Amino acid sequence: MQTPSTVLIHKSLVEQTSDAIMEMIEMEGGKPGDKLPSSAALTEAFGVSRPVVREALKILQGRGVIEISGGRTAVIRPVSGDILDSFFERVVTFEQEKVREIIEVRYGIEMQCARLAARKRTQAQVKELQKLVAKMRRHLDETGTYADLDVQFHVLIALSTQNTLLYHLVHSIRHVLRDVIREGLIHRLTDEERQSVQVAHERIVERIVAGDSVGAAKAMAFHFDDALRAIYE
Repeated sequence: MQTPSTVLIHKSLVEQTSDAIMEMIEMEGGKPGDKLPSSAALTEAFGVSRPVVREALKILQGRGVIEISGGRTAVIRPVSGDILDSFFERVVTFEQEKVREIIEVRYGIEMQCARLAARKRTQAQVKELQKLVAKMRRHLDETGTYADLDVQFHVLIALSTQNTLLYHLVHSIRHVLRDVIREGLIHRLTDEERQSVQVAHERIVERIVAGDSVGAAKAMAFHFDDALRAIYE
């Protein structure tokens, strides 16, 4: 079994330097928009060559931690879901069998989003949710439009949690989410079945507006279970 020290030994000098720069950012409380020291300063600080520092910065850029403007200055990036977006798009494109796993991951995320949204949503977000769910009812018979609105619905609930990580997670799977929603709607052959989909959304909004975190999570779970049945049964 490898210990942390043996893992460190097997890391390349470039990887060790990128880790050290990351630790420096954390220790100094670096914020989005802050500039990193120059390559020359980093070279001196870590006792490595400029090519090593350059490659270490490329690693951090690839991870979305920094961006390098003008090929010179490294600046700390805001937290975003860009890397997750790319990952999930690749999953859908190259690993179709993984889509179901993503849906299973979504289950817990969406319940937590509903729970937190009921506690933390703003009045502006409440009005937007009510407006959005009313628009969904008007387009219930238009599969493509309804799917687009449904994606907006789940992203808005994630935004209402005031939790940026949850928001980025839900936002990053929006492409997968739209395909799943479309598939589910295609399986809803009767007006009654489609009405049940809309009512489930309205119940979620009702509980969020009421500030009922337990009820909102239960309403989301019911909606999710029903959606999965429509697709897989």
